[in-house]
Amino acid sequence: MDLHEATAQEIQLELIRRASFNEFDGPRVAADLQSHRELWVAALMNREDLITLRDLPRLWHVDTLWIIPARGKEAELWSLAAQWSIDEIDWIGGELGCRLLGFWDRERRQDQQQILRLWWD
Repeated sequence: MDLHEATAQEIQLELIRRASFNEFDGPRVAADLQSHRELWVAALMNREDLITLRDLPRLWHVDTLWIIPARGKEAELWSLAAQWSIDEIDWIGGELGCRLLGFWDRERRQDQQQILRLWWD
């Protein structure tokens, strides 16, 4: 697919594919996500600092994968992700999850799903 035709999510999956390091197998994670598209709404890999920006001329330096699961597919997504040699896996929800996703009003917060957070050292 031409880069100009790719969606932002497709570009993000390609960046995940390129981000292999230590126990993180980017090609496997990206392929699993693509082949199990029914389990998730959105996936993003980044860091909580600016090391990615610092290293961008050389590589895509990230360590945390954030995934919004499809409703009712949380357990299946967890089971899939647990196969990826992760160092930490947890759900982020409630007030923190809402704040991270930029939901400020109560009505939107009550409807918001959790976020699956995966981290590799």
